[in-house]
Amino acid sequence: MTLAPKPSRKDRERQRHRQEILSAALRLFAEKGFHSVSMQEIAAAAEFATGTLYNFFSSKEDLFFELLVATAEQGLGTVLPALDDPGDERHRLSLFIRLHARMVHEQATALRLYMLESRGRCLPGPRVEAKKKEIDERINLRLSAVIAAGVRKGHFNNIDPVIAAKCLSAALETLILAAAKDPQTADLDADLKKVEAVFFKGLLKSSGGKRDT
Repeated sequence: MTLAPKPSRKDRERQRHRQEILSAALRLFAEKGFHSVSMQEIAAAAEFATGTLYNFFSSKEDLFFELLVATAEQGLGTVLPALDDPGDERHRLSLFIRLHARMVHEQATALRLYMLESRGRCLPGPRVEAKKKEIDERINLRLSAVIAAGVRKGHFNNIDPVIAAKCLSAALETLILAAAKDPQTADLDADLKKVEAVFFKGLLKSSGGKRDT
């Protein structure tokens, strides 16, 4: 097995600076909204010259898009490893569902920004939609593979794994965006348990090998 080369100190420093800029931008966008924040303000908050920001991002729109991408990748890094867990397919899906609570807890601010700002308000056009489609496809591909494995092993009912994956993804997205919007009133843990119960009600076979009713 060939190990990837270790990033140079210069590369590590550049990545650290990039993250500092994104973190400063997230704070300002969350506080004031996309349209009320300037690149100069972001530079000042990150303690960089304004020109330095343009070495990393070509525009405020580009910076915001990269912030959304970084948020999405962080979220995937929280939930997708559950689908590789050593447990059986039911355990993997259950863990995947429950880890969405951690994702919301860790990324509530960024998720609110995504919900409020990215859906046609400041980044219209195909760029965000294409990225969202790519991320949805990655999630559904992994989910459907786990569901298909459970079907083959006889643990799950003989359902369409792709449709089941899309239904679960849609339900989870609705819950996490609602919880991010109003974290004080949302009971995400309880709602995720309900989604899990409903999902497995249709997925699991009874002990007699027939669909649960």
